[in-house]
Amino acid sequence: MAGSSGTPGKKGRTLSASDGVESIRTAQNCIKKALTYLSAGTPSDKENATPSKGGGAAMTPSKNRPTSKSLSTPVKAKLSKGRTNECSDLLCTAVHVLRCTIGQNPSVARSYESSMGNSSPLALEKICYHTLVACVDLISSLHQQNACGTPTTPQASVSSETAVGVVKACQVAMSTYEMLGLLVKNYVKGGAAAPENDTNIIALPSLSGDALVSHSHLTFAVPPLASESFTTGSGEFDKQLCKIVAGAAINAARCASELSLLVSMPSSPFEFGQTFDRELRLLSRDPFAGSTILYSVALTYIQAMGRQGQLKEAASYKERSHKFLWSFASRYDKMCSRRSSRSTPNKNLLIASEKMCLELRRRSVLMLVGSPLPKMGSSPPTMASHVEASCSASTRAVGNYMQRCNNVSPSHCFSPSSALPSFNGTIGCLVDSCVEGMTKGSPPSYAEYCAWRVVSSAPANLSSTLPFLSSIKRLDPSGYAAINLLSTIKGITSPSSTFDADSSFPDVSNLVDSLRSLCSKAEGKTNARNYRILSASKLSGFASNAISNPEATESGTKYMVAFLLKQIFAPLSKFSSSLAPHMDCLLKSAALFDLCSGVGPSDAPNALELAQQCMSAAFTTISTPGKLDTATTVNCGKGFAAIGRKRFESKNYVHSVLPILMSLHCFEKNPSSQQLHLRYAMLGSSLKHCNKFDYAAVAYGIAAKSAICSDRTEQELESLIAASLYASGDVEAGATGAIVTNLVNCAISSEGGSEPKQLPPSTEKILASSRVGAVHSAACTTEKLSIAKVFKAVMSHETTSATFQYAFNLSSCDILRQLGRMMSNPNSGTSNSMLARHVAEVYDAANSGDTLLQCNVQLVYARSMMVPLKQEEKKMRALFKLSRDATLKLKNLGVHEFSPLFVAAASILNAELGMNLQGEKSKVASYLNDALEFCKDNVSVCSRSSLSTVLTNLQNFFTFLRDTVRASQCAGLLSKCGSEPKQGVLEFISNAYLHAGMNDLAANIDVSGEVAEIVLKLREDGLDTIGDTIKELYEMLGGAEEAAMREGGEGLQWKVVLICAALSEAEEKRANPAEALFYTRKAIVACKSAIRGGAGRKWMGALVESLTKMGKLWGLLGDKRRAEGYLVAAGECLGLTMGIEDNIEVIDLEGGEDDGEDGGEGDETLSSFNYDVVRDRAESTSNDLLVEHVSKKMRLLAMPPEMTVDVAKKELKVDLLKEVKKMDIERNVEIVLGLLSQGDSLRRVCEGFDNGFVGKYNSAREVLDALLDDELGRQVEKAVATVGVRSLDAGQQTVRRFGDLKSQVDVRIARATEVVSGWGEEVETLYESVRGNEKGRGRERSTACYRLGRAKLKAGEAELVSLWRGEKLDERGDLWKARELFLEASKSCGPGTSSLGRKIYRSLALVAGPNGDFGGKALLGGVAALFNLHKSLGASVRMNVWYNLGGEDGEGGEGSDKEVRRVFGLLDDQELELKEGAQEMENLMLEYLPEDWNIVNVAVCPSGHILVGSLKREGGGVAGALRCVFEECEHGGKKTDDGGFLMRSFDTLDLLLEKSRRQLEGIDPAMAKKFGEKEKREWWRQREDIDNGLKRLMEDVQRGLVEVGKLEGLFLGGLGGVEKEQEEVVADDLSKKFEAACVIDLTSDSEDVEGGEELTEKDIKKMTVAVLKESILDMDEAASLKGLKKAGLQSLLREIVALRKGGTKVEKKVGESTSGKGATAAAWRGGGVEGKNTIILTLDERLQRLPWESMPMLEKLFVCRVPSLPFVLSPLIEKRGEMTKIRKKNCFYILDPEANLPTTKKTLNPVLESYAGQKGWGWKGYVGRIPDLNVLERLEKEDGLMIYCGHGGAECCFPRVEVEERLMNKRRGCKSSVFLFGCSSGRLSSGGGAKRGIGSAFKQMEYEPDGVATSYLGAGAPCVLGNLWDVSDRDIDRFCIEFMDKFFGGGKSVAQCVSESRGVCKMRYVVGAAVVVYGVPIVFEG
Repeated sequence: MAGSSGTPGKKGRTLSASDGVESIRTAQNCIKKALTYLSAGTPSDKENATPSKGGGAAMTPSKNRPTSKSLSTPVKAKLSKGRTNECSDLLCTAVHVLRCTIGQNPSVARSYESSMGNSSPLALEKICYHTLVACVDLISSLHQQNACGTPTTPQASVSSETAVGVVKACQVAMSTYEMLGLLVKNYVKGGAAAPENDTNIIALPSLSGDALVSHSHLTFAVPPLASESFTTGSGEFDKQLCKIVAGAAINAARCASELSLLVSMPSSPFEFGQTFDRELRLLSRDPFAGSTILYSVALTYIQAMGRQGQLKEAASYKERSHKFLWSFASRYDKMCSRRSSRSTPNKNLLIASEKMCLELRRRSVLMLVGSPLPKMGSSPPTMASHVEASCSASTRAVGNYMQRCNNVSPSHCFSPSSALPSFNGTIGCLVDSCVEGMTKGSPPSYAEYCAWRVVSSAPANLSSTLPFLSSIKRLDPSGYAAINLLSTIKGITSPSSTFDADSSFPDVSNLVDSLRSLCSKAEGKTNARNYRILSASKLSGFASNAISNPEATESGTKYMVAFLLKQIFAPLSKFSSSLAPHMDCLLKSAALFDLCSGVGPSDAPNALELAQQCMSAAFTTISTPGKLDTATTVNCGKGFAAIGRKRFESKNYVHSVLPILMSLHCFEKNPSSQQLHLRYAMLGSSLKHCNKFDYAAVAYGIAAKSAICSDRTEQELESLIAASLYASGDVEAGATGAIVTNLVNCAISSEGGSEPKQLPPSTEKILASSRVGAVHSAACTTEKLSIAKVFKAVMSHETTSATFQYAFNLSSCDILRQLGRMMSNPNSGTSNSMLARHVAEVYDAANSGDTLLQCNVQLVYARSMMVPLKQEEKKMRALFKLSRDATLKLKNLGVHEFSPLFVAAASILNAELGMNLQGEKSKVASYLNDALEFCKDNVSVCSRSSLSTVLTNLQNFFTFLRDTVRASQCAGLLSKCGSEPKQGVLEFISNAYLHAGMNDLAANIDVSGEVAEIVLKLREDGLDTIGDTIKELYEMLGGAEEAAMREGGEGLQWKVVLICAALSEAEEKRANPAEALFYTRKAIVACKSAIRGGAGRKWMGALVESLTKMGKLWGLLGDKRRAEGYLVAAGECLGLTMGIEDNIEVIDLEGGEDDGEDGGEGDETLSSFNYDVVRDRAESTSNDLLVEHVSKKMRLLAMPPEMTVDVAKKELKVDLLKEVKKMDIERNVEIVLGLLSQGDSLRRVCEGFDNGFVGKYNSAREVLDALLDDELGRQVEKAVATVGVRSLDAGQQTVRRFGDLKSQVDVRIARATEVVSGWGEEVETLYESVRGNEKGRGRERSTACYRLGRAKLKAGEAELVSLWRGEKLDERGDLWKARELFLEASKSCGPGTSSLGRKIYRSLALVAGPNGDFGGKALLGGVAALFNLHKSLGASVRMNVWYNLGGEDGEGGEGSDKEVRRVFGLLDDQELELKEGAQEMENLMLEYLPEDWNIVNVAVCPSGHILVGSLKREGGGVAGALRCVFEECEHGGKKTDDGGFLMRSFDTLDLLLEKSRRQLEGIDPAMAKKFGEKEKREWWRQREDIDNGLKRLMEDVQRGLVEVGKLEGLFLGGLGGVEKEQEEVVADDLSKKFEAACVIDLTSDSEDVEGGEELTEKDIKKMTVAVLKESILDMDEAASLKGLKKAGLQSLLREIVALRKGGTKVEKKVGESTSGKGATAAAWRGGGVEGKNTIILTLDERLQRLPWESMPMLEKLFVCRVPSLPFVLSPLIEKRGEMTKIRKKNCFYILDPEANLPTTKKTLNPVLESYAGQKGWGWKGYVGRIPDLNVLERLEKEDGLMIYCGHGGAECCFPRVEVEERLMNKRRGCKSSVFLFGCSSGRLSSGGGAKRGIGSAFKQMEYEPDGVATSYLGAGAPCVLGNLWDVSDRDIDRFCIEFMDKFFGGGKSVAQCVSESRGVCKMRYVVGAAVVVYGVPIVFEG
């Protein structure tokens, strides 16, 4: 290694001996100086074995230094950084000098020794040794500096500066070590000896894997010493050399190990050459370098020392080497742990690091026993102390490895990759061989190590590890017995154990007895050792797991574990250092015995008795003073409590009392932190279940006292008394509410006569001596338990008199609340007389003493009795008087911190009581004002926190009552008392003004909230600019929701509600009720969440308002059932009980689970919420007007218009003049809304005259005018006294205030004037003002535009006829203006779910004409015209599906779900232009719609005109055609005397169906048998008359509408192409007959056009109009070209050419569609033509009642119907254009579920069973029983089918609410079709309006009809078959059999099968015509 020195020096110069000696002396002085600095206080465990002679003596450190410290141990006297650097430089200089000297002239070393004389042999070797000592001291000093505050990096435990110092010291050390090697080689024979050649050295095992790098050459710089290899021949010299080299090697190993502890090796300023630096870096990456130096080098010299007789010194060196390696392994382990904790854990790396640490520890142990010293005399080869140390170290090594690896991978220790077999194989054999030679007993730790060898062995290898136990059995019997038992325990607890408790218990018991016998004779240390051996089994941890998860462990195993813990673990654990393990064993044993349910192995003691013994033993130890510390006692208490809780949960109440009592005994030693009130409450619960009601009551009383008095001063209790009243009397709000509830129940139950259960004697004894027993003996002295007496005894026990008074008063208040609640609950099951007795006793006991306390209990008593005595006016007045008297007492109490607050709170109570008393309601406002004034006057006197409580309560009260002004005053006071910052108060006031509609007052406040600012902007924006404001609000909502979730707090939740309300207002303004619905729903969820958390009244008011708003929005969306459901919920909150229609069952208001994740809307907001919570708090304080308003809305919704007159005529119960003078803004707003609501109800039934509705509207305007007055604004500002406001001009204020409300009033007054007086200038002016009011909502503006448009339409009737004849509109004409107004109305009216929306869209379609002239530069065409018309058809069910498909986020799902949702929302997308929407719909139809499908829509306009349209794929595009039939006009514009064609048709239908219903009513088989022949004939004659009547009705419909209107082509799909135009529009009324048809001969023998060449399609398209006409006339001179445009001419020419080619002749009527199939209506009636196309009808809300499918022209065609256009496309999209095919295996049927149709069951059951059984299709049938609701899940199967044969539409099995909740809310989860053969199963009806109506003789239909069929369609069913009306069972059974035979035969669509099966019915029309198909055609797989 000489070449690696990098020696500096002058080349070619030879160093003289004298110069060399001088250089060495210089180096020696440097080293001496460094050692002097370092020895000032640096302890070291470096080797100090150099003799104190010669030159080395001066550098020898003191022998008094400690030698057992680690390098990292801080020193006593810390060196400064400067001194440390100086030492480093000195050592570096010395080493460089020595290397230069010896490197150039090695003989200088001997010259230096000669100069020293004979007194100093090996002088240079000693210098090297001392240099290494100095390096070790230097590293210690560096670590001390690092530990004292040097900054470190996050990746390392040492600073970068320290790391550099360590590297410098290691450079010096390893260079010195290398130089020592050069010197030692001179004395060693043959150079380096291989360690493996020495028989006394055990070779180090190699590590597998690539975890290590190769050894550095520096490791073997000093050559290992082989036996007898010295060349000196001097024994003394050899001894000195061995000692120096061994010590130097140990210190070098220390320095080498330090390098491996550095995260990365930094650069050093010292230069020792590139080769040396490379080797040093290699050394730094080898954590085994130090151990290699020790084992391969130092150990050889230590062995030589032994051979030379230095056994003591050699043994000392071996011990020090072992300690160093052990310490280094621990440091390396910590370093690896630090690294893994700072990064993502990697299992493989963690296991590898543990393996390396175990290998280091193995080498540490090998230093002791790996190479035994030679035997000298009586000394053993390996000393017993070394064996003991080796066993102890091995035990710790194995235990540490197993624990660490189990944390990473529990199975690793028993896997082949484990390092334990290698460790135990090496160390175990060495230790075993050492122990075998011992005769006086083995080392104590040997048995412990053997125990860990057993534990670390896999179960399969257990037998192979047992031979080593022979020595233990011979030398250590108790240790052997402990290991033997440990092995048995391992077998019991092994996961793969097959342990049988019954057969194994005797053997285990014998082992335990044997060990107990041996331990009884052993010493304490031995028994402690034996306990540690048994603890290696981890039986305590296994017991903990078994206790926490008892089902995972067998009962026998649990018993055995408990037995072991009790019998052997617990006795031995007494010998450990503390009694904590002993107590742990006893308690876990007791817990496990408990889990065995009193049953153990056969012949084993009873488990329950053993558990009692364990607890008794533990309790005895605890009860002995001084045995346990407080912490252990508390832990024991937790163990007892856990046992008691387990017994309680398993209903073992009798035996649960004892452990709970014991736990309380423990906890009372440290009661401050143990929640004694909860633990005493548990004791009370156990005693209650044992029928020990008196003891239980005492326990609950102590629990209440603990809850109140624990660590509370008298002042704090006084604050609680104040809170007693402020909490509004809620039981949950009291300090002891839940506890006293149980106490009261115990007192009530004690008089029930139940016999108490017998407790065990030991339990009775402990109970009697406990705190509960002491109180019981004093309180329970009478037969009847007195709550008051119990509480007095509890509170006076060990309590001061002052504390007693306060605590007793507070608990008494909680008891009164609970008793009051029980009295108010009629279902409590307790007699009111008993409750009244307890109330009187408690009240009398508490109603004494201090005036404040007396008043408190009086007020709480009044509040508690208010609800139960509500119906007894006399008692209510007594309560009111008591409350008033207490209030007066408090007022006279004088200055007291709490008296003013009590006065204010008492005034609030007076108001609540007064609300229920006649004559006092008028004073309610004065009581509340008194409370407010009292708070104002005492702001400076009262406690600010308590005042804030009262003010917050009062503010919430005013907010709930909608008193904006006083609520704002409360907010201002809150700011004054410091609980609310000024900005927050101003924000509240601003929001309150905004909510009330006072926009100008909100704008006056300088510092308003961001919500207020945006809402103000929102109300100022028009519809064109409102989008940006909504975007701001949406972003703000996201931030507020995140903050609310992250931080919580009522303020943030309230902000979310405000933003949601603002967004809802914005979306409603721009007529987007679906989006408004989404945000209102969010507000409801937030309010419910706050109320569940016990929030104040303002949240209740917000909830009521949001629910009402939700109902209104659902009404706008046309869903009456949901609208009613939400209003019912609002009524529930206000305490209303409303009876609603039986057939309207929407939402479960009380139960159910939230369905937020599935996107379910209604259930999440209405279910899973107890509205009693709101009602109980609100019903006595609710706003009368709000109650009346909600109640009226509910009634009007449930009643038809004719029944609302009496309700609407009732006057509001308020004095308008008096109310207007008040500043109660929102109350006046409510008056306005109430008057408008009453006026609306009256106007609906006015029949064209004033029935009182005009007066309602005028009264509303009077009240509103007062609100708009500037004087009101000034009064409000003065009352609130808002600081920091700016004033605005009066004109601005008036304009900005109540713009929305003003529009509502104006539009109604205009309509009232129009109805009563007719159209005039005043009416037009009012409508124009509403139209121009941008602050108004879209609905009012749309109404104004619509009414103005209707006026223009009426004036332009003649222009309308011209428009539909194909002429252009005059831009200056009335019809042009009407179209502009209808267009404007359509942009703000919202979807067609409301009657207003439907009117607007149909009126717009009427004035746009057949070609879609919507006022743009170009005509949009027939498709766009039809797209607009379809907006008014089926919008309610369409929007319902769209909403449910949206889910929680309103975005919908992915893939086809998203596409389907887009289809359902396309018609109602308010942001989509008409042209774009039509184009998108056209693209979808082109992609999915089959070519042979014709979608026909029929709708009646509000003006009476009928619009019929057709959509069909044709010629590569979508052809759309629209026609208008001028049937009848409103307001007396009828063309016939009998009311018009449609009125006659509906009257006839109603008459016929009513006759049929009466005929079938009450008829059953038994009654039918009583009929005579004459009666039967008469019955059938009437039946035939009805059937013939229906037939004639449908013939009249066809003749009077289709034929006269020339609509055959539209119905039959005869469109000529995409660009097809209308030929000629019929503009005559239905009474006018058409001219006779002209017969045109379309066959001609004339020559071909253009020289006989055949015309092609290309030629026809190129022709101009003139050429087309000429060509047609050339081919057929008789052709009529009147009214035909280019497209019509092209179509006619194509047909003539085709007919000429075919040589046929066709007769054609003039005006009939030339593109039709050529079949006339007569031909259809006669059945001469059978079409193959599918016709899908889309009918409006009235026309859907007619059986259009049975018109003669359609009865043999395939006809379906849908409520709206998306229901045609959605199944096609979901099936990707394929027709739905019902799978045979996916069908099921329900037959006669109510078991009352025996004939139907007898007829159909064999047929259905044949399909299910004989054909092997495996159908599931439910016959004669109602299936479970879960059967609905079968409808989720793809291509399935449900067949229902019973009454109705299967509502008896699956109510509509369930269908919608389970299927529709799952994003169209129904994938099956439904056949409903029950009566009226396909009937659609509308609530809230007349069933029919057009014009003045019909009432307005508010809601579109719906029914069972629309529920299944909306849920996703592709097809639903049902009956339009009631049918007779036998006839429908015939139809059913015929239909099923055709349909299940395969190959025919459901529409075709229905068409072909109608004829089988006896009554072809009254039964056959009732069957209709909703949805799209489906087929059965065949």
